Amino acid sequence: MSRGDRSRLALPEEQPKTTKAEFKDKLALEVSEDRMEARLSGEVPEGADRKQVQYAITEALKKSGVRYGMDAQAMRQAIEALLAGQRVQGLVVARGQAPVRGEDAAITPLVDFGAGVVGRVNKKGIVDFRDRGPIPTVQPGTVLATLKKGLRGEPGRDVLGKLVHPPEVRMLRLLPGDGVRIDDDGATVSAAVEGMPDRPEEERFVVQSVLDIAGDVDLNTGHIEFPGAVRVQGTIRSDFKVKCYGLTAETVEPRAIIDVKADVVVYGGIMGAVVRAGGNVMARFVRDARVVCNGDMNIDTEIIQSKLQAGGHIRVSGLESRIVDSHIAAIKGVQAGDVLCSRREATMIRIGVNPEFEKQYFANKRALESLVNQRDQIMEAVDAQKTELAGTEEELRHMIEAFHSMEGVKDREVHLTQINMIKPLREALKQGVAQGTLRLGEMVFEIQRLREQIARMEAVAPQGAIWLDVRGRAEQGVEIRTPRASLVLENTHQGFSAREATIQDKQTGEERPTVKLSRLRTTAA
Repeated sequence: MSRGDRSRLALPEEQPKTTKAEFKDKLALEVSEDRMEARLSGEVPEGADRKQVQYAITEALKKSGVRYGMDAQAMRQAIEALLAGQRVQGLVVARGQAPVRGEDAAITPLVDFGAGVVGRVNKKGIVDFRDRGPIPTVQPGTVLATLKKGLRGEPGRDVLGKLVHPPEVRMLRLLPGDGVRIDDDGATVSAAVEGMPDRPEEERFVVQSVLDIAGDVDLNTGHIEFPGAVRVQGTIRSDFKVKCYGLTAETVEPRAIIDVKADVVVYGGIMGAVVRAGGNVMARFVRDARVVCNGDMNIDTEIIQSKLQAGGHIRVSGLESRIVDSHIAAIKGVQAGDVLCSRREATMIRIGVNPEFEKQYFANKRALESLVNQRDQIMEAVDAQKTELAGTEEELRHMIEAFHSMEGVKDREVHLTQINMIKPLREALKQGVAQGTLRLGEMVFEIQRLREQIARMEAVAPQGAIWLDVRGRAEQGVEIRTPRASLVLENTHQGFSAREATIQDKQTGEERPTVKLSRLRTTAA
């Protein structure tokens, strides 16, 4: 056919091909704020073909980082609508997988714990040390507490492919302690011996055998070192040592040395002794002594020429109670009647965190960050192993089905060799998943405990959160210290509260910490 013949044919006019440049910014993919949905909006130029539309959607997905949860049906719907010349608006083309919520654990105690009632508190908040109450004891086999186990949630994934952790749940477990037995499923703890039940930690229970001393700790008894609770009906005499789990005594004389893991209760006074306690300390009075405890310290009448340090509060609660020429330090605050001082700096009250506390706080923060990073890495690894394991199981299942349908011996031998090569891989993946899951379970407890410890520390760390409350008077020369400031009273002050605050220097405009005095708080009156 000649060129002239071709020119006389009525051929349809060719449509210009749509280029990639014409698709630029025509389609947009919006990821929701929680990254659990991706919505497609826009239109395509006239004349676009299916491959071009598919390519444009793929580019929009890449640009927005969407890589998980694509909805194939929604994609097809979008493509057909766009090819038909319609505009797509907010069509959900990808959905993340929401995390599965877990269930909190709970421990239910079934007996009374501790050293019994040390004293009844009257309407005025005064402890009557004469009302001692009984010390509870249990028999072997007594159920101390039951555990309702927590259920961990399952993480999900957002449309960007990142893990979405479920809300934190309270995970608890019963931990072994002296004198107790935990059943095989870890849901019940019971007494293994006769003795005094105690709960030194939220998850740990103990039953301490009790050593009763009818008289004094003296030459007749010698020094006392006992793993359980010691009840001294009389006095711990001068120069004698007592090391035990928990202690109750009438009085403690000069140069006695007391080292106790839990609580110390002295119905009379601590005089000239050294006392260290892992829990709380209660006494009628303290004179010329050094007392350190991790918990609270409750003194009834007076503290004279002593050094006291508490990880919690120090309270001197009697109506006419007093602190005289003593150094007092309490992380959570101090409450007292009169604070007296015979000479400058003879009496010092320190409230708030100490350097050791701050060091431990930041160490906990670093440890928590490291654990969380490790947990996420292990989660990713376990998730990848689970996916690979599922694929391997499926492949192995098909190979076994094919093996049984084969007739040729040679083919069956080759196939069997392949099956035997895959099986070790499957077992290795199973073991990896099991070990990773076990480690994740342990890390849940570690992370939770660190977070709780940090939260407890943060509850007392903020500036201005810790108070000194003086119900009576504080004399001239008394020094009040906080973590970042100090104040020596130039005059006697009546009924006030003190805390750390920030003031602005009028000349420089800079802020600086100071000890601020105010009217006695109502809750401390």
